Amino acid sequence: MSFSGEDGYRTDPPRPAREPEAPPQTPFEVMPSFFRHFSPLVLGAVMVISWVARLIIGDWTWWDALVAGLIVAVWPLQEWMLHVHVLHFRPRTILGRHVDLFAAKKHRTHHRNPHNLDILFIPSRVIVGGSVLFPLLFILLLPSLPLALTAIAVYFSFALNYEWSHFLIHTAYRPRGRRFRKIWQHHRQHHFRNENYWFGVSMTLGDRILGTNPARQDVPLSRTCYTLGEEDSLGVKSG
Repeated sequence: MSFSGEDGYRTDPPRPAREPEAPPQTPFEVMPSFFRHFSPLVLGAVMVISWVARLIIGDWTWWDALVAGLIVAVWPLQEWMLHVHVLHFRPRTILGRHVDLFAAKKHRTHHRNPHNLDILFIPSRVIVGGSVLFPLLFILLLPSLPLALTAIAVYFSFALNYEWSHFLIHTAYRPRGRRFRKIWQHHRQHHFRNENYWFGVSMTLGDRILGTNPARQDVPLSRTCYTLGEEDSLGVKSG
């Protein structure tokens, strides 16, 4: 419905002032937005399919616990290594050729726009490749299909947890629980205080083992948190 003003022109009816959007109160309020993205859907599908297949096959042994334990032990170190050496890879010339990894370019975009939730996920091409490569590797390297399915299920559970933790940290949600609040503070220090420390996202163990988990007050404020030292214009799409 429209109204006519004194000058005869039609005007829109008055509307109440819009209240500022309230931050999510629980992770469940954030979850629908999370699963609208490609990476969580693929990781979640692989995780569910592999767990269902593993439960159907059965035949559990202590080897399953060993395989799961190895993945749990390796994950924080893998997370640290990929963050340091792949995501923070600096463009360089190798054998006369300019090398700049796509994942590193996308990560620099993320550091420039830490509140943009659409660009923080693992790139789609990496998700598709990893969802094929890792199951094949586990099937080839482990002596039985049940053990391979255990490895796939546990690995992709951790991968989905990584994406979920990273996404939740960058939303407006403020954690109340002690464990997640510690992770939340840890990663936000990496983005807003100094990008050379606190590389863990879903876990902090890698930083504690490898010496990049100092006390906040002992680390100076970095001038390159948002650029990672590269003053380039990226324009990298979210996928």
